[in-house]
Amino acid sequence: VMGSEAMSAMIDHGYELAETAEETLHSLPDWEIVSPAAQAVINFRYAPAGMSGRALDELNQRISREICASGFAQVLTTELNGKKVLRMCTIHPETTGQDIRDTVARLTGARAAGKGGNAPIPYDCCFIPVANAHRSGK
Repeated sequence: VMGSEAMSAMIDHGYELAETAEETLHSLPDWEIVSPAAQAVINFRYAPAGMSGRALDELNQRISREICASGFAQVLTTELNGKKVLRMCTIHPETTGQDIRDTVARLTGARAAGKGGNAPIPYDCCFIPVANAHRSGK
């Protein structure tokens, strides 16, 4: 049984991780925060200048598909203000700040591949646990 203090700490941890994601994304070029970190969720997208709205939507959808297919994490999409965006929910209690920073690094690799190149996503990073697969060596 989990007490209210432990539950509160878990929720606060998720909020802090979403803020970590936002800070990390702000430090990189071409990432747009569509809705800031709130309640352990952040919505953002890769939005380099010179791409049409449709091309940006397709690119962000592909980034999501690639990271989800890798089994490394589930960064899904939604639509906000007519834009396809990536959504990260950071409520998993075992996720660390480093997991979040590694997640952004992996997303950055995926966006580089989708911007015209065929560079693979760097699969040497760790990510938000998907059933803790990366921690168990699977």
